[in-house]
Order: sequence, then structure tokens, then C-alpha cells
Amino acid sequence: MDRKIFEMNLSVNATSLYLLLTSLIQSGADLTDEVIASLWNGHQDELTEAQDELEKYKVVKSPKEGWWQVLPATSWQKP
Repeated sequence: MDRKIFEMNLSVNATSLYLLLTSLIQSGADLTDEVIASLWNGHQDELTEAQDELEKYKVVKSPKEGWWQVLPATSWQKP
């Protein structure tokens, strides 16, 4: 986890999703829609909005349908 995430002024849901993703990475789990959705405590639309926000800020990308990748903090940018 990179503490820069707290300086990005992201929504609570987007920050929470980032923390979930980094936790999954540390545990060796795949970053798939299915795995993430099974652990997400909010509504599906909140998850989708959080994913969109993280993509907008270049924190994550989806290299192929249904899979996610967390990008290095050096690539993050505020729109």
C-alpha cells in the first residue's frame, strides 16, 4: 500500500477499494471482478463507481475484461 492514496482526495469508497486491492495482492489472490465483488461490503453500483474513480486517477487499470491491476504510485494522477 502506498500512502499517497490518502493524498489523492478520492472518495471513501475508492480509497476503501484500493485498500482491499492491496490486501488481496499481499495475500496472493487474483484481482478479478468475482473475487473483489465477493469481499465488497457495499452495493454493486458503489463498487463500479469506485473502480471508475480509481481508473480515472490512473490508480488501477483493467488489462483484460474482469481482471484488475494496481498501478505504481508514480503513474497516479489527478484528472
